[in-house]
Order: sequence, then structure tokens, then C-alpha cells
Amino acid sequence: MPLPPKHPGQQWVASSLESEVNYPDLADPAFMCQFEVTMTYRRNSTVWWPYFGSDTEAALLTPPRPKTESSPMAYFRSSPVDRCGRTDYAAALMRRVKVDSYGSVLHNRDLPVPDKGQETMMTVIARYKFALVMENSFAEDYVSGKLFAP
Repeated sequence: MPLPPKHPGQQWVASSLESEVNYPDLADPAFMCQFEVTMTYRRNSTVWWPYFGSDTEAALLTPPRPKTESSPMAYFRSSPVDRCGRTDYAAALMRRVKVDSYGSVLHNRDLPVPDKGQETMMTVIARYKFALVMENSFAEDYVSGKLFAP
């Protein structure tokens, strides 16, 4: 997508929390040189903008809820996007360890309550000792909120 003309004295900020694997322009020096300031998950950005924040620290200090599921691990995934082999990895793990897999990918368990998105996922994951969480791509410094939510 072509950018609009830059006015004299105007400074542009490139702001994104998306993986450069999914949005290659973010790794393209010819594209990124149009911006004076970068604000991304990359630690070499002008402004480092990680997914985690002060709420993550508070959550990590909160005592865990009792684990009530017989399976040790939950896996939530509906996106078929796989640029890093996560489907094969999860399938191999599921052959060795009981994993309750919610969502349409490797589905083997239905939600016990109506799906209300993130709220439901957090309530269900809280009943397990472990959550299997994998990014959909590999990119330097890239970690999305899905890693911190559980």
C-alpha cells in the first residue's frame, strides 16, 4: 500500500505489534526508512512496546487457582496459520501427554461453558497445571499476548 505524501516537518511513526513474518514490510528497510520513529515489540525500536505491562506483574504475583482437570494441559487454537511447525509439535506432544485441545485445530474437547472469548479461555486454562502456548511465527523479539495470558 503506497503511503501518502509526507508534509515538510512532518514525522511519521511506525507502530505495530504484529510479527514481521506475517507483515514483511516491517522487516523491509526500504519501507521502514520512511519512518522517523518506530514503536514495535522489537527491542531495537525507538520506543520498545512489549506485550506485557504492569498488569502482567500483578497477575504473576496472584496465587494460582486449584487445578481440577485430570488432563495436565490445555491447548487453545483455532487459527490454521502455521509458519513454524506448531501443529506438528502439538500433535506429537498429544501422542505422549494427555492434552485437552479446544478450538478447531487438533480439537478433542468441547468448552464446558458458552464461549465468551478470552474470558472463557482464561477460566478454562486456570483449571489446568499447564497451558500449551505457541506463536504462529518466528521473528526476533516477537511475543504476543497469547504467551502472557495464561
